Amino acid sequence: MKHRWPLIVLTLIATIQFFDRALMVVVVEPIKQEFSLSDSQLGLVAGLSYAVAFALAGIPLGWLADRVNRRKLLAGVLVAWSGFVALAGSAQSYAALVATRVGIGAMDAGGQPCSVSMIADLVPREKRAGAVAVFFAGVPLGMLLGFMGGALIASQYGWRAGFYVAAVPGVLLALLLWFTVHE
Repeated sequence: MKHRWPLIVLTLIATIQFFDRALMVVVVEPIKQEFSLSDSQLGLVAGLSYAVAFALAGIPLGWLADRVNRRKLLAGVLVAWSGFVALAGSAQSYAALVATRVGIGAMDAGGQPCSVSMIADLVPREKRAGAVAVFFAGVPLGMLLGFMGGALIASQYGWRAGFYVAAVPGVLLALLLWFTVHE
């Protein structure tokens, strides 16, 4: 019972992080047009820059999650992630946008190691698989919201607005995590 609230918060964090991943897919065409990008440049900003940073940061952040307070680490990477997401919305050049995607990918890599490790400690062994399944339900939920919500926001307010919208819940969830979930 005591694990339900932390599981809800961790699942919401996963959801908002996957919102951003889907959002990038939705807004690639307006980004391509605004910055006059080739398909190769678009691939770098939409995929490779994020993926390489995620892969390179995942192991050190996982190692760190084993050695420090995971709640604090997760809140910290979530605030940094939110900052990079907001900066993506305000990027005025291709290079700046690539740099923000690197930051987003690197910070995103800290979410799952911290969350799954916390779930393992909070949830009794016989309920752990179900709890992890609930947590990972945030993935398709975030993708769904990113595709649908991102498309709606971008069509009404432009591609930048989607990033601003995605950044705000990240900060709010980091505060919720910090003040209501205990290690």
